[in-house]
Amino acid sequence: MYLNQLDEKTKGLFLNLAIYVAESNGVVDDAERLLINQYCLEMGITYSNKKEINIDEILDDLKGCSNEIKNIIVVELMGLIISDGNTDITEKVLINEICDKLCVSSEKRIVLEDDIKDYYEVAERITKHIYE
Repeated sequence: MYLNQLDEKTKGLFLNLAIYVAESNGVVDDAERLLINQYCLEMGITYSNKKEINIDEILDDLKGCSNEIKNIIVVELMGLIISDGNTDITEKVLINEICDKLCVSSEKRIVLEDDIKDYYEVAERITKHIYE
């Protein structure tokens, strides 16, 4: 939704972070793969599955971003973990750690999480209305 606002370096960092998050619970399902491919299309970059992703280095590089960019990253990652309809504890813990390292407050995290859940619910209802 907002990934086109990232600069080229940040797009690559985000993609690697999204891959890391998707793989964090040991299962990358079709919905997560599809969303990662959509991220790539939106950002105008090619998907590259790097063998080793160092999350600490990625988060260190992202710390200097503006609050708006950090919020975009967090909300897009939240969308990724709920895209399969099954958010597990590993993913929740990881998102909280990412928010902590990026200095995104717990209050902001909760608001973004609630909003992205609402967004997905509305999108699902609209899709259902179209095809009923």
